[in-house]
Amino acid sequence: MLFGALFGASSGLPGFPGMAPQTRPRGGAESCPESTGWRRPPPTPSSAPRRVLFAALPAAALAALTVTVGCGRGTPPVPSEAAPTTEAPAPTTDAPVTSIEITGDDQMRYSTTAFTVAAGSEVTLTFRNVGQQPKELYGHNVVILQSTTDVSAFAAAAMSAPENIPAGREAEMVAHTRLLGPGETDTITFTAPTAPGTYTYLCTFPGHAAIMRGTMTVVG
Repeated sequence: MLFGALFGASSGLPGFPGMAPQTRPRGGAESCPESTGWRRPPPTPSSAPRRVLFAALPAAALAALTVTVGCGRGTPPVPSEAAPTTEAPAPTTDAPVTSIEITGDDQMRYSTTAFTVAAGSEVTLTFRNVGQQPKELYGHNVVILQSTTDVSAFAAAAMSAPENIPAGREAEMVAHTRLLGPGETDTITFTAPTAPGTYTYLCTFPGHAAIMRGTMTVVG
């Protein structure tokens, strides 16, 4: 429509001022009884103003309109990259303690499976059986072994010993609690080894040693 309004006067296109009307013959009198030819009807009132309006627009306005429409279809902004996250450093070795509390339950688990003490220091250990099974079925204790002790051999010897502490093998242990039933507590105080290293502690009740164990680390 806009193209016709701008260039119709010189192009000879039908339907614009100054143009010679174009004719198109019909197929017969039945389709148009009053004439043997066909003429394009003049522009309707609704279409003529639109052609005049766009024809009157200056070239600069048309260019601005084109740019405005084009900007609406621009590329979406690229999201900025998220700032890299910094992972927290791995926890360091626990500071040496002089007292420690440990519990044991019916799932054969210690509440604490690792702690650190200073070489030659005095350490107080409190152990509590928080389970509900009777002592004869699920008794628990804490036995801290020397770093040179054969853990498997000691556990095997403790299975049939009274209170599951084998007699004559005291030198293989650092310290131990009593065998406790449900709700019982025992507190012991011992001197940590002077040699830095790792020392295994375990429950010597039959069948518990493979799962219920931990590590005491001695630092100089």
